Amino acid sequence: MKWPALRRPAAARPAVGPAGAAPVRAHAGGLGELFVERVLVIEADGLGARAAVAARRGGHWRLGAWVRSRRGQPRAQADELLAALAAAGERKPRRALLLSSACVPALLDLPVDPQRPRPEAQMREMVRYELEMPVAQHNSLWTVGEVLYAQGVLDAGQRRRVVEAMEQRRQHPQEACRFGEIAIAEALADRKQIDAALECQQAQQILDSDLACGWCAVPQAEGVVHDGPRWFGAACAPAWREAWRQALADAGVRLQALAPRLLLPALGSEGGARTRLVVEVRPEQIVRMRRRGPAIDGFDAEPRLERAVDAGWIADSLMEWSLDEPEALDLVVSDGGLDAATVATLVAELQARLRVPCALCADGPEAAAALAAAAWLADRDRERERRQTPEIAARMPLPPPWKTRGGRQALGVAAVLLALVGWEGQARWELARMEGELEHLRTQARARSEDTSAQDQLRARELSGRLEERRKELAALLVEAERLEGIARRTRMVPELIRSLAAVIEPRIVLDAVRESAGNRNGIEVEAWSTSDVLAQRFARDVQEAVRPLGLGVAQADLSADVGRTGAEGFRIRFWLIPSDPDDLGAAVEAKP
Repeated sequence: MKWPALRRPAAARPAVGPAGAAPVRAHAGGLGELFVERVLVIEADGLGARAAVAARRGGHWRLGAWVRSRRGQPRAQADELLAALAAAGERKPRRALLLSSACVPALLDLPVDPQRPRPEAQMREMVRYELEMPVAQHNSLWTVGEVLYAQGVLDAGQRRRVVEAMEQRRQHPQEACRFGEIAIAEALADRKQIDAALECQQAQQILDSDLACGWCAVPQAEGVVHDGPRWFGAACAPAWREAWRQALADAGVRLQALAPRLLLPALGSEGGARTRLVVEVRPEQIVRMRRRGPAIDGFDAEPRLERAVDAGWIADSLMEWSLDEPEALDLVVSDGGLDAATVATLVAELQARLRVPCALCADGPEAAAALAAAAWLADRDRERERRQTPEIAARMPLPPPWKTRGGRQALGVAAVLLALVGWEGQARWELARMEGELEHLRTQARARSEDTSAQDQLRARELSGRLEERRKELAALLVEAERLEGIARRTRMVPELIRSLAAVIEPRIVLDAVRESAGNRNGIEVEAWSTSDVLAQRFARDVQEAVRPLGLGVAQADLSADVGRTGAEGFRIRFWLIPSDPDDLGAAVEAKP
């Protein structure tokens, strides 16, 4: 089978080899290597990860050699993969793409036209709701045997030995038939290894209700009427996504996107209406897909649950799709426990049972990962509207500030401060204008003061009267400007004071009031109630320490026995917060950096 070249569709490129061929190692060194587009491709799950560097040369993506990590956590996996690439002489890319079976894909029949999608928030909510069932099915995929095999505790033969023992013990209900118990009984694993496998099995489950989602429209073939699902979605756990993003970011690599490990753009024809089937044999499940031209109108997965791969089982699951007389069946084997003879037998039996040409596209985990990575890289070269891989963003997009509670509050405070600045500017402009007029009148008065005639003296008196009126107007404006400046200073000081009081509040202290008396504008009265006089006095001392950076102090403290809001006996304390300079309350807050 001939694979499509990985190239940008907008321009003609020279032909290249198959996308599923053996990876070509990126050349190291040379000045031209600095201008080569490079990206780190990671294929990971909770049981291990592998990575390779993809470089674009001549318009085509080429994958380097794969490195492997068997660590369980994203940070440990990322560190080990990057260290292995550095040891192999690869220069660390700045961008990364993450393929993973932890991203659950599914076809979605949303009531939305792909030509007229809903707003992003609405689309995310609909996709998340539709993906809840596929995510629940995903949580039961990984068996203890598969985890032990992936961790290297058991090899393929030992795993089959335990499965055969399980089949024999199922005939005797009184005997234990759990995989872990049989592995311990057969001395193939110890209790510590089984407990670690159970913990790792639980880590594979996506238990978050708030899923991280991605989606794309299912392409339609021209001239073909298609009434199936029109959207393709994927979901993963937000905490798992954030762990990978942060681990790569700490290493200086920016995670661009996540995606399920699919072969959508790489397999099948781009046009026409012929049906093509794709089957991938994974260690934990069998993935089936049906394509009709560029449209994906069938996709499902069935867990293996320690069952051996059988051509009859796969053929029966494809029987309904085979009624459409598909032109070919593409088989991808990513289960490393299947030897070459088993795979060859599987291909021959599938071809005989389904009576369609069956092509082995990839055999082995690295070959399957290379094929999936090549498919995604080729898909990312398409226009966004034509992409067929549902990508999940590396982080949740932030909403506009006016759509969040804190953002609206900040915008409101900014609007008030802007209004105060505008009023102060207008007052200062009026003041400067009147000072100019005053200076002009003084100049005229000095010019006419030399005239000793009665008319000049009368004019001088008139000018003096006008000067007095201007002085009164200026005095009123200065008072108003001082009042506005006081309001602005208090606007900045009050939030700092409230935060300081909140920092010293104890569970047995009730803050009843924080007010400014009309008769004492240079201080703020604080009233609180407590169950004991000692707590009340300590509250006053704590407030004294908390407000000291604001230039305030506690004065006129008054402690008296009183009944609280709930009717309980206690003590009420009142005191005043006064500044060191009574004429400038809030000046300390204004002077803070």
